[in-house]
Amino acid sequence: MNPQDVLTTIAEVAIAIAGFGGVIAAIASVAPHGLSGVARSAFGGLLLGGIMLVFFSILPQILGATGVSDSTLWSVASGLHALYMTSVLVYRTRELQRAGGSFVSLGYILPLTSGVAMIQIVNAVWVHAAWLYMAVLLVVLLGVFALFPRLLGEIWRPASAP
Repeated sequence: MNPQDVLTTIAEVAIAIAGFGGVIAAIASVAPHGLSGVARSAFGGLLLGGIMLVFFSILPQILGATGVSDSTLWSVASGLHALYMTSVLVYRTRELQRAGGSFVSLGYILPLTSGVAMIQIVNAVWVHAAWLYMAVLLVVLLGVFALFPRLLGEIWRPASAP
């Protein structure tokens, strides 16, 4: 399969996930108990993750249009993605701690973001491969998709007694 086809499909699925996240947020806004701080963080991760997946799916196509070599294309795209994931690691960890995130929440975000960043660094420096870049984006897509149960659980949890 052509890398452009895979990246376009990732972008389309990411747009759908971000859209469904918006629907969940709309439903949650009328819920009597609202969303907890951790659920708001998960919702932010869902939307930002979806938007950034679209960006990083389109980035190689933009770089390819400039005429750079494939090796340079995948190195630059992987390096930028590693930089972004490192910033997510720092920001989301702090945000979850402030929101009262559990060990489970932190145990989910820390390995995912640090592992993705490390693999993308390896790809940027040594491997320069389209398949590895796309595999990492698919892992991130699955990670973003995994935020749905958390948000749905927040919406359907019973309201606390006054």
